[in-house]
Amino acid sequence: MTTFGVRVQGCGDYPERLLEAEDPVAVLYYQGWWDLIDAPRRVAVVGSREISDKGIRRTRKLVRMLVEHRCAIISGLARGVDTVAHETAIEAGGATIGVTGTPLSDCDARTDARLQRQIAAEFLLLSPVPILAWQEQEAQRPRVFYPERARTMAALADATIIVEAGQVSVTLIQAQAALQLGRKLFILNGCFDQPNVTWPAKLEARGAIRVTEFEQILSTLRKRDAHAPAAHR
Repeated sequence: MTTFGVRVQGCGDYPERLLEAEDPVAVLYYQGWWDLIDAPRRVAVVGSREISDKGIRRTRKLVRMLVEHRCAIISGLARGVDTVAHETAIEAGGATIGVTGTPLSDCDARTDARLQRQIAAEFLLLSPVPILAWQEQEAQRPRVFYPERARTMAALADATIIVEAGQVSVTLIQAQAALQLGRKLFILNGCFDQPNVTWPAKLEARGAIRVTEFEQILSTLRKRDAHAPAAHR
């Protein structure tokens, strides 16, 4: 039997940042080290499951830099960018938060089960998926709950960074949610060079930051820290 904790909307221990989401989850399920939810800096690193060699190298370099500057890495546990982000954070001695699109008792076939267990045991694993709703969505799961996972990550993170993603990707749901919430959204420059992909320019026009040097990310986070109320740091 899987043991887990819950945080219920309306109770004092429910994360305030989630209340800023358009439709906050009623119950957030968790396993692991809950205090990570209040890490000083929380940065989501996300992108495609079909990650390129360049994408792997960029993700590793990016996450090492973020860990060095005391950022907790949030990602969605999927194979590709998410897995590389989580594993690099752990290898670099940092902290990581996994947000799954299944109940904590399940593991999507496109997720590394070993990594999910490690994050639950040593860091923090979250799920916005209600168990009864999951059971009722037999044919559609877990696709039905990926948007909820993406919006939850966007709300929990101070910033979202997209390493690479195709024209159709659940990552774009998180990007749009981040912008709606007034969170920082960074898009690595390589995304703009992908053929037949139009979303980077559209998101940049809405306020996303095109990253040509990783220092841009750190500089923006420092400015955010300087102006954020103490309760949100």
